Amino acid sequence: MSNKSKYVFDHPECWKDETRMNALFAPFRDREVNAIFYDVKMKFWKDLIQEACSNIGYFNVQDLNSVFTRNRRIPYCTSNVVKDLIINGDVRTREEFLASTPGQSWKKWAVQTVVVNPLFWSFSKLKQTMGYETNDVEVLDNKEYIHIPAIKKKSESLLSIANENHVCGKVLAVEDLRQKIAKSDDPSTFSLCIHWLYLTGMAITIADPNDSKTQLVKLAEPGDKAKSITEQELALYSLQYNENKLSKSIEKLESEKEDLVLEAKAFLKKGLRQSAKNCLRKKKELEKRIDKQVSSLENIQCLLDNVRDAESNNRVVESYKYGLAALKNTFQEAGTTADNVADTMDEVKDMLEQHDEIKDSIGSPLAPTVDETELEDELAELLANNIPTASSNSPLSKLLEDFPVPPSESPSSTPSKENLTETSKMQKVRKLEAL
Repeated sequence: MSNKSKYVFDHPECWKDETRMNALFAPFRDREVNAIFYDVKMKFWKDLIQEACSNIGYFNVQDLNSVFTRNRRIPYCTSNVVKDLIINGDVRTREEFLASTPGQSWKKWAVQTVVVNPLFWSFSKLKQTMGYETNDVEVLDNKEYIHIPAIKKKSESLLSIANENHVCGKVLAVEDLRQKIAKSDDPSTFSLCIHWLYLTGMAITIADPNDSKTQLVKLAEPGDKAKSITEQELALYSLQYNENKLSKSIEKLESEKEDLVLEAKAFLKKGLRQSAKNCLRKKKELEKRIDKQVSSLENIQCLLDNVRDAESNNRVVESYKYGLAALKNTFQEAGTTADNVADTMDEVKDMLEQHDEIKDSIGSPLAPTVDETELEDELAELLANNIPTASSNSPLSKLLEDFPVPPSESPSSTPSKENLTETSKMQKVRKLEAL
């Protein structure tokens, strides 16, 4: 790992290969001499610089030379790599980066800077005093450069963290936002990330109306670009800002009041009653100030509660509107109206009636039915006329002989043997009468 805590990178496997590292540390020759090795060497240093800058997003050439020192020898080719990074738009000075605006062409800036205006380049000589090398090394002056791919990757990571912490779409001071999502990050790096998000349309930044030294930021919500900060959002932020400020002020005054009480007790122990009274007098004045500030704080908190309630009500009303619109669209797409529904229900009733008629028709008997009343009348007529029965020789007569005669009365109890004998006699008599 590097000896600079702000630069984080792993030494590549070839770092121990003396022959290869001598070639990589040597100055660049013309690309026409060996284009393949030139491109490989350029890519090696570009990748290593990007990895070293991944934690902070910026660098200067002298720091890189110090970080990349191997066996007390610095690389001679760093300035050439930085020039190529600038031409490709991957590196900009801090001043140029912070002065840039959304939509600005960095390629055009790079060409203007490197080709049209060569006075941009300022070189210095760095004496190699750490080892056996005695030649002067030509390097770029100690300017600070922003590594665009590194700052882009870190900014995207911060935006993802902000989304997970539900702070996207809210107006916050930059430092407050850093405390919420990247407390361990370098404040300078965090500001660079916010500026990158602003350049790409993923953040809106303005000066704090309560404190011109403070910058406010509003990050884009997932799947959308950052929206402008409205007057309502600024008013809400001002209320929250004053709430926080009053709370801290009240805490400070309470602490001062407690200190005055302790001082008064100390003066009393020493017999200095007048000094103790002065402390108590100051304490009374502090209590008045505390009461006023507490009252102001309560008013602000009441306003904040009303604002939050209004926002909640607005969200509910909006959800009603979306639901109503969806319901209307559903009815329109289906062509559903009150008249259509009434006609449909009438048709359903008609079909049900037809269905009942069909069921009745299917269940009606195919053979003609005989009236039960007519059958009963006919049986009564037969009994009254005493129609002769079948001959005694017919099978039906033999069957009826053995068929028991039903009792004329229902038995009230279990029949005795005498009753059974009487019943048998009566049956025989009836058979004889029937002959």
